[in-house]
Amino acid sequence: MLSVTELRRASDQEIAKLQSLLDQDTENSVRSVRNGSDFLGETVFAILHGGEYAGFCTYRGAADEIFPLVVFNQYRRKGIGFAAMQQLINLLKAHQVQEVGIEVLPGAELFWKSVFAGFPEKEHFGGSKFTYTIQ
Repeated sequence: MLSVTELRRASDQEIAKLQSLLDQDTENSVRSVRNGSDFLGETVFAILHGGEYAGFCTYRGAADEIFPLVVFNQYRRKGIGFAAMQQLINLLKAHQVQEVGIEVLPGAELFWKSVFAGFPEKEHFGGSKFTYTIQ
């Protein structure tokens, strides 16, 4: 049976579960699901794969920015993060978002280049932040 990747808005209970899983993922540099930035209009999305929590991402509506994206260690390098980001891009496009920004952590450059392949790009801050036109 093929496992499906699903991206969905996380409930408060899911955010607590994701934080618990993040706390156990010691190889990850991100340490918090929520950054306490309510003024940025944060929406946390749970990433599920085969019904299991595989990670999360945060979309900051006030800045039209995706940060962070976290895929838990045992789910990395399986196309799960890519599938989740394709779903998020489609969701943002459906909500008429014109551009989206990302902050690229060291080692994730090729991943983000593949996610936004074909979209016009603007580089900011010496290669760590980018804006992509998605409409």
